[in-house]
Amino acid sequence: MLLVLLGAQGAGAQTGKAKVIVASISKHYAEVKEYSGKMAAAYADSRIEAEQMMDNEAWPPSIYQTTIMQNLPGTGPHKETFRFFYYEEKDYESEGGPYFMRKIHFATVSYNFAARNYKEEYLFDEQGNLIYVYGRNYDTNMYVEVDFRLYFDKGKLIHAMLEGRDNEKDAFTPIPSTLPLQDRFMHMVKQYQQDAKKVKALFEAINTAQHS
Repeated sequence: MLLVLLGAQGAGAQTGKAKVIVASISKHYAEVKEYSGKMAAAYADSRIEAEQMMDNEAWPPSIYQTTIMQNLPGTGPHKETFRFFYYEEKDYESEGGPYFMRKIHFATVSYNFAARNYKEEYLFDEQGNLIYVYGRNYDTNMYVEVDFRLYFDKGKLIHAMLEGRDNEKDAFTPIPSTLPLQDRFMHMVKQYQQDAKKVKALFEAINTAQHS
């Protein structure tokens, strides 16, 4: 898979630092994907004991999920599902404690428009900063589909890995680095950053409004 360097082609030290950050995010993402997958499976299948899925002493942490269903003009039935996983801190000193502090960690979004299915993933650090986005988008210039893998550091895009295909039956292939990413795809990068803010806000709304 092709690694496209964005804004990090200056001094070797800067490029080296970006590579270290990307490697750290990739490792974190792989761990979160495995963990969240086991959590979802434990909740989805009541026949599976949580301890078997999680190797923990108790039931896995909660998953926030909300689904929107509506009939959109021109595209028909539309279903959008948000699933949230979170960091959890316990404050044992609070009055009536313990008090659980929850902050967004990982979110998945799946939805459709007509017959096309979309999927997005957003990974946040413990300070609430967006550090990784995966997204699949359609009709991006010459490609029918493009997979985006975007890495961020302190709010700035430092690396991107893009693959595309011009036929839905074909395999995805790396998009050559000679393509002007800023001109052709940067609008999607900005869109994902804006969507990440909306996802985070939705998590906060659910976390505040939930009854427990």
